[in-house]
Amino acid sequence: MGVSMGNSNNKQFDICYGCMYPLPVKQRYCPNCGYDNSVIQNGFDILSEGMILHGRYLIGKVIGRGGFGVTYLGFDLQNRNRLAIKEYFPVEVCTRVNVSRDVAPVTGAQQDYKKGIEGFQKEADTLRLFNSPYIVHVLDFFYEHGTAYIVMEFVSGRNLTGEIEKSGGRMPWQRVMNLVKPLILELNNLHNKNLIHRDIKPDNLVVVRDREELEHIVLLDFGSARSYASDSSKRFTALITPGYAPIEQYSNVSRQGPYTDVYALCCTIYAALAGVKPPAATERLDRNLDVQSLQSLGVEVPEQIDRTLKHGMSLNSGDRPQTMIELFTGFFPEDSPIVIQSDPNQKDPKSILSETISVNRQNKGLQIPPTMPVVLPDGWQTPYYEAAKEAMVSHTTEGYLKALGLLERVPGWRSADTLAEKCRQKLAAAGVDYQWFDSVYRDAQRKIAEDSYPGYMEAVKLFGQIPGWRDADELKSKYQNLITQRNQIYESGRKMMARNDIQSYQEAVSQFQKIPGWLDANELTAECLNNIKKLSEKSGRQEVQQPENPEPVPPDGNTGQNNGNKSRKIWIGIIILLIIVILIADYYWRKENSVINYLYDEVLLKILSSFS
Repeated sequence: MGVSMGNSNNKQFDICYGCMYPLPVKQRYCPNCGYDNSVIQNGFDILSEGMILHGRYLIGKVIGRGGFGVTYLGFDLQNRNRLAIKEYFPVEVCTRVNVSRDVAPVTGAQQDYKKGIEGFQKEADTLRLFNSPYIVHVLDFFYEHGTAYIVMEFVSGRNLTGEIEKSGGRMPWQRVMNLVKPLILELNNLHNKNLIHRDIKPDNLVVVRDREELEHIVLLDFGSARSYASDSSKRFTALITPGYAPIEQYSNVSRQGPYTDVYALCCTIYAALAGVKPPAATERLDRNLDVQSLQSLGVEVPEQIDRTLKHGMSLNSGDRPQTMIELFTGFFPEDSPIVIQSDPNQKDPKSILSETISVNRQNKGLQIPPTMPVVLPDGWQTPYYEAAKEAMVSHTTEGYLKALGLLERVPGWRSADTLAEKCRQKLAAAGVDYQWFDSVYRDAQRKIAEDSYPGYMEAVKLFGQIPGWRDADELKSKYQNLITQRNQIYESGRKMMARNDIQSYQEAVSQFQKIPGWLDANELTAECLNNIKKLSEKSGRQEVQQPENPEPVPPDGNTGQNNGNKSRKIWIGIIILLIIVILIADYYWRKENSVINYLYDEVLLKILSSFS
């Protein structure tokens, strides 16, 4: 497939390079986005629209450019979906060859270019560790044209700058805080992987809507991440966005850390709420300016949030919250998670969110019994959130009730808290006491903690009263099965006892020991052991009273005499038979008159004839 590199765009595909949607044949302007596909609009020093990378990725228009690279709109020719493709292109240390479009480091910058491209790959490897809706997903990484490329999902939505403009210059504080709440925890996990973003600003935060009322925020553009260049390199100028970059980012030698992102995020929140971005850090330093409080600007916002924002925008990095967890605690003290040490081997998004859920529930008075661990589903992209959204679509009391129960299982996930609050409002308007459902749920858990037949039976009954609430349906089924299994074991033991022998009692004990405390299993175990002891003692006495080799007693009682007569008759018969055999043999052998013949003819034959 050839691609023209000239001034006119000789298109090879029926796709618009401005939006990657189908383009009508021989049509110059895209009816979807208005992009002019007849000419190349990308700059001379970057890749042209229509180029193909890695044999499958079609290059479209430029959608972002910074000091370390260029981001293009892309299209996967195999999977037929839109992408974002980031090219490593640090303008200060490299150049592009016009004909081949290859990238090459400038003279004397080979080492810096190499270190930078290694960091670029490290960014891709790091982002691949995150399977989170709040951080852009990396799909592929490859080397080509003397540089490297990261292929990412294309996040469709309006960035926070656009959302601020759409809201008339100021966004409601409740909406802003609900959007950034889960992002703060994700940034903490990013920092635990030894990576800081360094370019958090409204343009890099995209608000994504699952539906009109369901939204969450996604962090883009890791091009300024600390791993791109070595700390000792002086060729990379400091990357800053005035108004959002802290003072330490204006120098190549200043120490930076999680508190650097804390400053940028607080400035971003401030801009969304106040409608204006804070003064640049250098201006604040030169003129000794302080950031005005939101309340002084007429913004209605809780004092706790206003105070935490000012704390996070302190010029001196040591005066700010040092971690995202500290910032989270400042904004949301009622939901404060367990403090996590900055150790990349310690925690991941799943464990932090799980701990947050546990603490949140304890703060609400919900004590989870040891038999009911708080866990998240495999993959931690929980299906409960999606199921809750589907339930809300019905706009019925039952749907809102089911959705609230599911959302209560995953606080902090995307816009779960916002949706849960909406469900509560709908239920309250309908006169439904949703708090009663939580009360019944807690009662059922306490019954389970008793680990007894009455407790489990009562828990199943209680769970049946709140179908669809949290995981009540699952727990009801689980403990119904457990009751059935234990009852089967119990009945099996009772049947074995009915045989009334030592072996059966021993088998019954084995069964009852599988269900200690179930019904009267403990009492029956003791009864079986007592019966085994009695039968063993009785069997021992009978063995002592009987002879070692007792002979069977015949009905007439004449045991010795009858046995003797019988033996003698047998031996006499054997002797007579033996004599007859000898005489017959002798007769046929000799056949002449002899004493034996005489005895045979005159005596033996007469005796035999008399018997017959």
